[in-house]
Amino acid sequence: MDFFWDSKEINMFEILWNRELPISEIAEILGKTEISVLFLSMDRILKEKIEPRKGWCLW
Repeated sequence: MDFFWDSKEINMFEILWNRELPISEIAEILGKTEISVLFLSMDRILKEKIEPRKGWCLW
């Protein structure tokens, strides 16, 4: 798993998240594992940088 994210990747993640793409698609687009994207999503939610999805629908 790759837990290193640069600011460009984080910005792209947030754009894709706000488009409500599933984590599996975000991972594929960014070349990351689904687990890495899951951890980033939890981090960004806890830091109030993104909104959790209704029903916590991640995949």
